[in-house]
Amino acid sequence: MQADFFDFYGQALNKLAFDDVVTLIHLLNKVNDGLKSIHLHKETDQE
Repeated sequence: MQADFFDFYGQALNKLAFDDVVTLIHLLNKVNDGLKSIHLHKETDQE
């Protein structure tokens, strides 16, 4: 399964230049930081 994962994304990213990959990783890290800061609160019905 892991080999399939790397093969899939390897094919998807093989046309990117090194600088593009660095930028992509940077942006994904920022998205990850944003996702970690999300706090969802469930509303409870108090009838």
